[in-house]
Amino acid sequence: MSRKKARSQNVMSKGGLIIQDVVAPLMQQVADAKCILATKRSKSMHNGSSTADGLLQEIENEVLLIKDSFQRLETWIKDVENEVSVVTKNLDDILEGNTGRRVFDSGLQTIHKSIFTLREHVTGPLGQLRCKSSSVGELGGGQCSLTHSLSPTITTEPHFRTNSATQRFEVTKKYEKISPTLRRCLLTLAIFPQDSVIEKRLLIHWWVGEGLVTPTSDHTAEEFGDRYIKDLISEGLIVPVCRGHSSQVKHLRVEQWIREEVIILAMLDKAFSFNGSGELIEALTSSPRACLKESPQQQGTIQMPAITDFSWNNFKTCFNVDKHNLRFERSRFMAMRNAAVMQLGRWQTSPKHHIETVSIEFLEWLACFNKLKYLSLRGISNITKLPRSIGELTDLMILDLRACHNLENLPVEVTMLKKLTYLDVSECYLLDHMPEGLGSLTELRVLKGFVIGNSRSRDPCRLGELARLQKLWKLSISIGRDTAGGKREFHELSQFTARRSLTITWGVTALAPSNGVRNAPSGKSSAGINLSPPPYLEKLDLRCFPRNMAPEWLTCGKFLNLQKLYIRGGSLRRIGVGTELKSVEVLRLRFLSEFRMEEHELRKIFPRLVILEVQDCHRLASTVCKLCSDQLIANPKACS
Repeated sequence: MSRKKARSQNVMSKGGLIIQDVVAPLMQQVADAKCILATKRSKSMHNGSSTADGLLQEIENEVLLIKDSFQRLETWIKDVENEVSVVTKNLDDILEGNTGRRVFDSGLQTIHKSIFTLREHVTGPLGQLRCKSSSVGELGGGQCSLTHSLSPTITTEPHFRTNSATQRFEVTKKYEKISPTLRRCLLTLAIFPQDSVIEKRLLIHWWVGEGLVTPTSDHTAEEFGDRYIKDLISEGLIVPVCRGHSSQVKHLRVEQWIREEVIILAMLDKAFSFNGSGELIEALTSSPRACLKESPQQQGTIQMPAITDFSWNNFKTCFNVDKHNLRFERSRFMAMRNAAVMQLGRWQTSPKHHIETVSIEFLEWLACFNKLKYLSLRGISNITKLPRSIGELTDLMILDLRACHNLENLPVEVTMLKKLTYLDVSECYLLDHMPEGLGSLTELRVLKGFVIGNSRSRDPCRLGELARLQKLWKLSISIGRDTAGGKREFHELSQFTARRSLTITWGVTALAPSNGVRNAPSGKSSAGINLSPPPYLEKLDLRCFPRNMAPEWLTCGKFLNLQKLYIRGGSLRRIGVGTELKSVEVLRLRFLSEFRMEEHELRKIFPRLVILEVQDCHRLASTVCKLCSDQLIANPKACS
């Protein structure tokens, strides 16, 4: 038997002997204690559980965790041994082969990289094994505390780790059960503060950017992301947050006791940079991710995180957790140039979370981020324009500019982003047109905030150009006050064969609110558009419609597949008389202060209606608010 093989078997046998000689007898003792306790209980004729039962169960769970740790340790040792064997073989091949100097040097460089990776693999988990003594060989001072050496910063913080052994065991078992990719997805949740409501779409975009979910010929990356979300929900690791009337999951949260364990797992995995209390810190470390986090000591603007043991080649993500004021130092910002994800904007669901930047110079620096796949500037104030260099981000797939209220111009270089699948410029009220050439973005699936250019717009993108985008299934359109050209364009929507969801907003200006617009602007020149609906449209959302009667194109019976109809804000009083929209199952009416239809009229127009939501439609008959039948469910808020 070779020396290397004998050494490997010796190491592995020691790991197995620990389980056999130490853990197994301890488990047997716990089982014996349970039997003794049961015997004493039967003799005393007392059948209820006692404190001793709970303690024994806790002890048993802790022992099982120890056993599980040793089993994983054995596997880890075996993996390290295999990696060392590969490096050793490569080194032998170089030393024994008759190769030239160039091949020899190249081989050594390859081995050097392998050794560096192996060192990271080994020193990562072993880096926490610290003895209390500064000198291991010092007499009387080399004895290590097990809890201190294994996890000193976790086990000594009672305010951080409050879970019982049973809860820890439950989360650990679920974590070990799921796939390695799903584990990495789960660990990203450690960055969100306690009790956070997390947007599902943002989370999936993050995973897409890091390559945790990838498309196939049959399914998009987003579809795989949806599947991963469902898997985490079914395992009980995340909780869906959805509206009472809808089964569609759009937001998520993590229970506090699960979040504590996810943070610990993320600390051990070095998913983020934490301090000893399990709190995120601003630092570029060996972790592949960095966060921007508000600090009580910082006033006004910020600096980039400190750099300690940073590996720029493995860097993936910069995530703004709660910074309000952004200012970046070039050198430290550029250290993140290999990032795939830059979540600099708002992730919070509430628009009240304000973010602003003093300088937009950092947007120019992004031109060097040639691996960037996901860029979010959502809700950042003082961004008036994007630099032309944005077109150099040729790998960019997701660009989120929502609620950049100062954004006045979208450069034509955006049309160079040929891999773009998602573009959101909604709530950018100063935009008056879209750049010509968007029809060349053939991978685009979602486009939000498309602005119909007015007569003064220079070289705007026309709606008909988007008909080329065969993968575009979700489109939202903003119509300004002066859209004479736009009226002629709308008949081309019938060519949009892939469209499933369409949103149209009338009269949006810089003064418009961000979400629930209660009254439409007075400009009626844009109301008389002649729309030819996409043939397979399933959802139609009309916002701030400026006339009293519903448009003829809505009630002409052409929406054969329409399942959801949302009407929010504006002057609408009636949907139509003698009209039937037989396919509609969900009707949502919001902020229609002039609406005057009765419940029985709605039933005639929507004979298959399953859900009706009413909010702030004060002239709607009160009987609708009181309905609680299988057909109609009214929003209770509307009854107040």
